[in-house]
Amino acid sequence: MADESPTPTPENRRHERRALRSQATLLLPGGMTFPVQTVDISVGGVGVLAPANARIGTRVSIRLTLPVRPVGTTTFDAPVTVVHSVLSRREEGFKIGLQFVDLEARSASAIRHYIAIHS
Repeated sequence: MADESPTPTPENRRHERRALRSQATLLLPGGMTFPVQTVDISVGGVGVLAPANARIGTRVSIRLTLPVRPVGTTTFDAPVTVVHSVLSRREEGFKIGLQFVDLEARSASAIRHYIAIHS
């Protein structure tokens, strides 16, 4: 009998994403902050590397700085929910997927602009 499983395809994502290698800060309840390294970004969320694990479903905020052209940066805070966290020995930390929650229009526009200029 032939294998009827679908042919594997690249990851299906709802939003286009681009690499983003920069420092960011997780803003935890009670005013604590936690530095992370960004990996990639889309209008749906951001991937980060962190030295500690995060519980799936945890809601925090992230402070991001995006480069803008011709020169400069834009910084914003956005609420996020942890959707996955996996230990990566290669990256020497946890790869954490953060989904934006109620992303402000200005922040979404900055992300779309970043993606467009890095296509």
